[in-house]
Amino acid sequence: LRFDFAADAVSVEQLARVEALVQEVIAAKVPVSVRETSLAVAKSIAGLRAVAGEAYPDPVRVVTVGAGTIDELLAAPGEAKWKMQSVEFCGGTHIKDSSEAGAFVILEEKAIAKGIRRIIGATGPAAAEALAEGDRLAGALAALEVAKEASEAEVLELSKALDAADISAVLKADCRDRMDTLRKKLKKSQKGADKAVLTEANASLQKAAKVAVRRGDKHIVLLLVDVDPKVLMQVIGGAPKDLAALILSPADDGTVHCVAAVPAELSGDGKGADGWVRASLAPLGGTGGGKPERAQGSARGATADVALAEAAASAYFAPARA
Repeated sequence: LRFDFAADAVSVEQLARVEALVQEVIAAKVPVSVRETSLAVAKSIAGLRAVAGEAYPDPVRVVTVGAGTIDELLAAPGEAKWKMQSVEFCGGTHIKDSSEAGAFVILEEKAIAKGIRRIIGATGPAAAEALAEGDRLAGALAALEVAKEASEAEVLELSKALDAADISAVLKADCRDRMDTLRKKLKKSQKGADKAVLTEANASLQKAAKVAVRRGDKHIVLLLVDVDPKVLMQVIGGAPKDLAALILSPADDGTVHCVAAVPAELSGDGKGADGWVRASLAPLGGTGGGKPERAQGSARGATADVALAEAAASAYFAPARA
């Protein structure tokens, strides 16, 4: 169904009210009356809806939805009560009463021109399908809202499904608001988790640095499992200024992330952080980039071979054999 009308922006609350009113009319099984009659007489019916400037045939087909039949309307066309029911000129096929519509949803409401809005709706099986899909998506959202650990991937997947779904525009707007709230909650939770991971990762780096100093080493290669790349960059930023450090982090999705920092005094012979990252990831088919002081990179589908990257990283600064 399509309905164009002149108005300013329509609020979600107004759409909800329109949707509810139509659903009430459907449930009320309101009779529909149709008859062809003289155009001049039909135009005298109070409350008649007709398109301005439209050329209608004579006789014209009149359709009304309400308690009053066409015969009753024509018998007393000036009665003000006819304004309370739908009276239109229409040549299309119509149902016998409103209950035959079965169901109704507003799928979309948008501007199509300056001052002109359009509502796209559905009835019958299409509406029933939209309602069922809306219930399914709303249920999935409710499950994420109460889940102890809703993942970012789950939220993103549901968000995409919601955007693509043909469901009630009213429900879609409500779900989007709830999704925004869920994202904020997830972001806040993630910040807390990242802070804890960062603290633990920094402690691991400092511990490795102490071991390196005792051994007289100038380079650290550290393995941290499933740490977000953004957190890795924070960790490497806190590396000791007198040591070169490289961190490898295999993730659950199979990616091996790598970050490195090399002080200027240790980047002799052109061996900087960027080259170190590339050399470390080369056995895994990965690559990276950055500057001699700091760099990052990754290799996809390579977690099973991360030991190869560790070996390559440890060998990078090894003295060349004569």
